[in-house]
Amino acid sequence: MQGQCNICGWKGEFLNPTHEREGNHCSNCAATSRHRAVIYALGSILGYNARPLYQWPSQKNLKVLESSPRGPYTVMLSDKFDYYPTEYSPAKIASGTDPRFYADFQSLHFDDASFDLAIASDVFEHIRKDDVALAELFRVLKLGGSLLLTVPYDHTRKSTVRRVDTSGEQDVHILEPEYHGGGE
Repeated sequence: MQGQCNICGWKGEFLNPTHEREGNHCSNCAATSRHRAVIYALGSILGYNARPLYQWPSQKNLKVLESSPRGPYTVMLSDKFDYYPTEYSPAKIASGTDPRFYADFQSLHFDDASFDLAIASDVFEHIRKDDVALAELFRVLKLGGSLLLTVPYDHTRKSTVRRVDTSGEQDVHILEPEYHGGGE
């Protein structure tokens, strides 16, 4: 497939991935379809879709929180915005390790109305109490702020696959645990 990457600006052939869910990859920066969709949505919010991310102006006054950042765009977002690329690590959060890089979306340690934008791409399906995490995100977002949220979706499934029962105090695994990506 031919195209132009909305992250690095490269024009040419997009690679066919081994993981079908991630779509076509940019042959230059390796951005997946999901990465490009996140940046497309962010560009729509900010009014920058006429040009690739690397050409966006620097706006260090814009404070952006992201959970489990992945892909080639994270370095560019750090250059453009006051960017908080957090990972979930209970040990590092408890020890007070730089809070700019570690956070629990169910109990954010940031002040009310402190972020202009929050990004959670394919993260909420891993959060124990997603309703609590959403409330926390809305608490830390400024009035008029934006939440850019993606979750995996498979239209061929008749229902959601429930792997863990989180209704009690402790997780009860219904299916064998699976872990992937970073964080804990």
